[in-house]
Amino acid sequence: TTRGQVISIAEVTEIADPLIFGSDVRINASGSHLAVAIPRLFQSFLIDLETSESTALAGRVMAIDDDRVVTEQPVGDQAEINFYALDGDRLGTRDVAAPMASMITPGGSTLLVTADGKVIRSDPDGTDEVGELADPDGRRIEITGGSRAFDGERLVASAENAVFIVDADGEQLATFAGRVAVPPTVRSKC
Repeated sequence: TTRGQVISIAEVTEIADPLIFGSDVRINASGSHLAVAIPRLFQSFLIDLETSESTALAGRVMAIDDDRVVTEQPVGDQAEINFYALDGDRLGTRDVAAPMASMITPGGSTLLVTADGKVIRSDPDGTDEVGELADPDGRRIEITGGSRAFDGERLVASAENAVFIVDADGEQLATFAGRVAVPPTVRSKC
C-alpha cells in the first residue's frame, strides 16, 4: 500500500483463492482504504486498512477517493454505476452508457467517457452529458480504455489511433495521434 503495508486480500475478505488482477487494485490518496474487484464473484471489496475490515460491494470497482468508491455493473452497452461511502453505505445508483474511461473528479462527481466519445458527469444526484470528444481529423471515435492522471486532474482516454486528454470539467484539452504505450502512473493503483 502507499504506507508500505503488506496485506492478504484473500485473508481480509475471507475468500479462498480469489482471482485478482493487479490493475484492479486501487488505493485512495490518503492510503486509508483499498478497493479491489473480484471477477469470479462479480463484486468488489472495500478494505479499511486501519481496521483490516472488508465490505462487499456490488459491481467492479472503477474509482476510489478519500470520500467514496464507485463501482460498475455492465449490462451490454449500458452500465449501472453504484456510489458508496467509505463505510460501505450506498449513496446512489445511476444507469449510463457503458464507460470506457472514468475518474472521480476533485469536485466529487464521476467523469465517464463512453465508447463513442460522449463525456458524462454522474453522481448520486444525477447524470449529465457534458460534452463529446472530437477527432481533429474527423475520424470516428471509438474509445477502448483510459485512466486518470495528474492526481485526478486529467482523464486520458485511449482510442485505436488517438489519445484524448480531458480535464476534470469534461473539456477536451488535447488530442494526440497514436496509442498510449505506457499507461500513466497513478498513486491510487498498485
